[in-house]
Amino acid sequence: MTLRFVWVFTATLILCIATNIKPNSHSITFNSAQAQTEPITANPEADRLLQIGVEQAKRRELQEAVDMFRRVLALSQYNRDRERQEIALNNLAVVYRTSGQPDRSVQFYQQAFDIFRNPDILVRMAEYQLQLQQRLKALESYQKAFAIYRQSNNSDRETETLLSIADLYVQLGDFSPGLQAYREALATYRRKQNCQNEDATLQRMGQVYERIGQNNLARQLYQQVARQQADRNRQCAMRVRRQSLPVSPIILGDDDISPPSPPPPSEQNPLPAPILEEIGKR
Repeated sequence: MTLRFVWVFTATLILCIATNIKPNSHSITFNSAQAQTEPITANPEADRLLQIGVEQAKRRELQEAVDMFRRVLALSQYNRDRERQEIALNNLAVVYRTSGQPDRSVQFYQQAFDIFRNPDILVRMAEYQLQLQQRLKALESYQKAFAIYRQSNNSDRETETLLSIADLYVQLGDFSPGLQAYREALATYRRKQNCQNEDATLQRMGQVYERIGQNNLARQLYQQVARQQADRNRQCAMRVRRQSLPVSPIILGDDDISPPSPPPPSEQNPLPAPILEEIGKR
């Protein structure tokens, strides 16, 4: 079990005790894939280099950031510091995605998963594989992550990943397993009285039935959603909002690197295009 998952489970357990709710109940939503936490073990030199690399990446000094993260990776491998190995590989994947090389990002995520077996890594890798139009590989990554979440009793992440699997089956035109995955997710949401996600899943199923020409079934699902949303006596669980976790200065997030600035206007042609065209006619 990786550091990130342990931190998330601990935070969830504390929240459960504070609110007198059982772990994994329908009242808790926790997205461990977004958790970014400080490592437990101390390694000041590696953390200093990681922070420098993060700041370089934010300034779009991408090659310098890559060099810095590679230094940390080599250092952490030498010191057998597994926590910072994962952080360095994650940061490298983010930088390469930002630089328009999602294929390199997938390679680093695959390397990280082979070492740490963290299902969150598989989910992120699947997202990048979708950018590369590698839908079958993305489906395989989601399915592996789903199996690990189920084995570890991470119900929320399991169901989220199941929906991603269903959506991907539908995109591939394989509607039968897609609908089956939706039904399984729907059963979970109903058991947890998660009305919002239940209705959204029914809507998705209705859209699939429309695509395959079963309009009567689609209409029935849409009507069911409308009735449920209008039912004031409907029993829906109160959702406990997950508080944002502190972002570590040594971990690079997908949104930390701003897009490149637009190129400055050409100094050779400072005049507007219509004026240049008129000059050309003369």
